[in-house]
Amino acid sequence: MKLEVWKPLTYISPSSLMTFEACSFKTYLTRMAGLPYAPREQSLAAAIGSYFDALVKWDLEQMLQTGNPKAKFSRLIKDNLTYEPIVEAKETAEKIFMAYKQQGYIQQLLDLGLNKVELEVYLDKPVPILGKPDAACCRADGKDIPFDWKTKGFTSVKKSYHCNKIPENWMIQITMYNWMLNDGDMTTPPQGIIHEIMPGPVSNISVKEHKVIVPREFEMALNVRLMNMWNTINHVREVDIPPACASLRKCNMYGSLCEAAVHCGAYAEMLE
Repeated sequence: MKLEVWKPLTYISPSSLMTFEACSFKTYLTRMAGLPYAPREQSLAAAIGSYFDALVKWDLEQMLQTGNPKAKFSRLIKDNLTYEPIVEAKETAEKIFMAYKQQGYIQQLLDLGLNKVELEVYLDKPVPILGKPDAACCRADGKDIPFDWKTKGFTSVKKSYHCNKIPENWMIQITMYNWMLNDGDMTTPPQGIIHEIMPGPVSNISVKEHKVIVPREFEMALNVRLMNMWNTINHVREVDIPPACASLRKCNMYGSLCEAAVHCGAYAEMLE
């Protein structure tokens, strides 16, 4: 169906690509329709992860001294944490961070060549893309590779990817971050490092380090997916996207209602 564009999209991020492919109508409502909507509520598990990220990035910035204003602790909290009450997330995140640091992972990151935290990177070819990697490490050949923390709160589902099966959304992030960090270079397969942190009782944590090399076929296919999305949404006046197809699972992902539901006729019809 053809829909009027009130606010054209100027770039694609890893999360906006995944949102578009899951529900293009949501992309229209939240990014292109000019409608007011409340952001999705942050779950406790997500808040714990955000608070941990702030702690570890601030600690690393104190050592690296890059002068990045986005890596100040107050800015990290303001930009990434919306959960209330914050104290509930803070207590758990601080325990996870202290265990992470005491087990030597901060020093391990520095030894890996981690040299930047809390990044915002942009690439304008052939499709404009923007991303916010947690951090970056410098390889021996001078190229940067993204580093990311995936923290599971005590209340999250007890599931991990220790079997080395990397979820597709992680692969999308790693690939797009590689392109942005290295000016679109596709001569070598995208690489990334992820620390998947599983909290345990008291102050115990389990950390699985994933060193990911993205298959070339995935990278090429992702490039096509980005082009397809851009060709669909890169219009100033109207876009042509399929109608929404609502379901309880799709509209309540991560334990909170989709922020576009208030404007979505398909969601209202589903509830009738």
